[in-house]
Amino acid sequence: MPFTVSHVAAVIPLNKKPLVLSALIVGSMSPDVLYFVPGVPSLPLAHSLQGLVLFCLPVSFALLLIYLSITGYSNAHYWRCYRQ
Repeated sequence: MPFTVSHVAAVIPLNKKPLVLSALIVGSMSPDVLYFVPGVPSLPLAHSLQGLVLFCLPVSFALLLIYLSITGYSNAHYWRCYRQ
């Protein structure tokens, strides 16, 4: 199992105004998300350009939506903070 949390270190320097840090973090870890689901084999497609569109983007959107619903943030909050 890879150390998926280390992927976050690569996106922290990208934390600038128009980018949402939580989306960057979720997106950096999305190719390895199947390693954490028991009984599901890893998907080599997730680490390809085709997998970026077919697997990583939908998984990232779903995980970000779950995170935002748990923390109580809304899209309006992000637009207000990052439009300035």
